[in-house]
Amino acid sequence: MGSGGRTQYLTMTTESPAAGELAPAPLVTCKLCLCEQPLDKMTTLQECRCLFCTACLKQYLQLAIREGCGSPIACPDTVCLNHGTLQEAEIASLVPVDQFQLYQRLKFEREVHLDPYRTWCPVADCQTVCPVASSDPGQPVQVECPSCHLKFCSCCKDAWHAEVSCRDSQPIVLPTEHR
Repeated sequence: MGSGGRTQYLTMTTESPAAGELAPAPLVTCKLCLCEQPLDKMTTLQECRCLFCTACLKQYLQLAIREGCGSPIACPDTVCLNHGTLQEAEIASLVPVDQFQLYQRLKFEREVHLDPYRTWCPVADCQTVCPVASSDPGQPVQVECPSCHLKFCSCCKDAWHAEVSCRDSQPIVLPTEHR
């Protein structure tokens, strides 16, 4: 208790700011490197509000993209209570343009792979996404590539084989291949 019966609160600091100077910024611990950083060197994730130093977050994203994680990229905090994921705008602001383009390509490839109504043309030089007609699950349907016009099986990607099961069909032989 101070004089006159009032409680006084004291703040301990290692240095006192000189007259006219601002007090040092508070330090925050990064959940990745466990180093203390000033708040202006930290990034808060939009979805889950987890906080990391910007340098660690950049490194985490570049590694995740390089290793082909695709989308979504999860919050690096393994015990994140909100199970957050990084938004595209956050990723774009933290990685170089070429890395972001790789991320977008991997994300698109994953979307096509998981979509039962789209598939890739099996011709190596074509790289076209082809629409697949609706059918019973596991039932092959004929797919025609809109670019090269190859007709192939939706299940095994071999040349279309209406009367033959996928196991019994012959693989597509391209004109450039020699057997």
